[in-house]
Amino acid sequence: MVVFSDGKVPPKKVAAIVTEYRHNSHADVIVGRLLQTYTLDDKGERPNLKLVSLYLDQTPANDTGHKWAKKYGVPIHKTVRDALTLGSGKLAVDGIFLIAEHGNYPRNTFGSTAYPKRRFFEETQKVFRISGRSVPVFVDKHLSDNWVDAKWCYDVSRELDFSLLAGSSLPLLWRYPPQDV
Repeated sequence: MVVFSDGKVPPKKVAAIVTEYRHNSHADVIVGRLLQTYTLDDKGERPNLKLVSLYLDQTPANDTGHKWAKKYGVPIHKTVRDALTLGSGKLAVDGIFLIAEHGNYPRNTFGSTAYPKRRFFEETQKVFRISGRSVPVFVDKHLSDNWVDAKWCYDVSRELDFSLLAGSSLPLLWRYPPQDV
């Protein structure tokens, strides 16, 4: 592990692969804390992560991802692969956020939105295989809208031996009244 002369560990470089980034979207709730601190004012505590790359699958009229990326000097890449490799062809980040909870996507047979989590995950694991190494992946909310794809994601994570995490963005929301959980 690298340690700076002041005893601090340098932040891990992460990429965010998102469906869309707009005010109060899941990407805003999660990625916003990486860019603007937990208090969203550049004054609060900052996670020891540095967003170095962003992929936006869709850009709605109320997009804020471009504004924040420009302000904080984060490149927006045209493909998932480029976002994970920083254009080098080999994995160039220490962790990945897959955030696919908003956007204009088709419905599945149950009537729920079929977000492109499987596609994001497929493109991610291809980069892992080409690079010969893997890094932890956090999937916002659930792994998929169906069991087959969720199981496939799990199986790939075991095969390639990387930490696969999934969970809610709700712990990062403002709490009214304020609570420390």
